[in-house]
Amino acid sequence: MATASNRSTAPVWLYIHRTTLIYRIERIRAISGLDLDSYPTRLYLSICFQLLAPAT
Repeated sequence: MATASNRSTAPVWLYIHRTTLIYRIERIRAISGLDLDSYPTRLYLSICFQLLAPAT
């Protein structure tokens, strides 16, 4: 989520091809109906994922 707005850096960090990232983002957008370009939406998702992550 930290590099979600930068579609050039995120694929390198995730070890995937740039077109794969774009495809996956579009699939998430289509299935969820969320606007992933919106900062408040990305912040909300980031907080939710952190709360759901197992404690270390």
